[in-house]
Amino acid sequence: MSWFKRESQELDTSGEKKMKSEGLWVKCDGCRQIIWKKDLEANFHVCPKCEKHFRIDTRTRLGYLFDDGVYVEEDGNLVTTDPLEFTDLKAYKGRVKAAQKSTGRKDAIVNARGKICGREAIVSAMEYGFIAAAWAPWWVRQSREPWKKRCGSGCLWW
Repeated sequence: MSWFKRESQELDTSGEKKMKSEGLWVKCDGCRQIIWKKDLEANFHVCPKCEKHFRIDTRTRLGYLFDDGVYVEEDGNLVTTDPLEFTDLKAYKGRVKAAQKSTGRKDAIVNARGKICGREAIVSAMEYGFIAAAWAPWWVRQSREPWKKRCGSGCLWW
């Protein structure tokens, strides 16, 4: 056994070359500034140089909105339907299935209950990774819930 000799003469060329810094830096599309990802997260996903808002998922946004990032998702059993049997270039049902697979959600809307500045609130927020028009099932139920529970409500469209 030698300390300075390579035992195997073959080099592994099967995988791609990966950099250790991959995923640690983000480039702003607004000003082309390179930002350390932890700094971007500490600044609520807003570029410190040009103040461009980066796209974030709904769960992260709700975490920023509610006190201490604590909230409970409600109505997770509501599923987007196609009562009009809408067809475009692609069948709507196919688009919904693809959106459900890519986001891991059943519907475009996330309903959350928590406290904002110490007051009970219900917030409905759109998950834009889903189809933007797929939010109908929650509308009737969600518009009545805050009145029954006597708390504030709001709809957020990002």
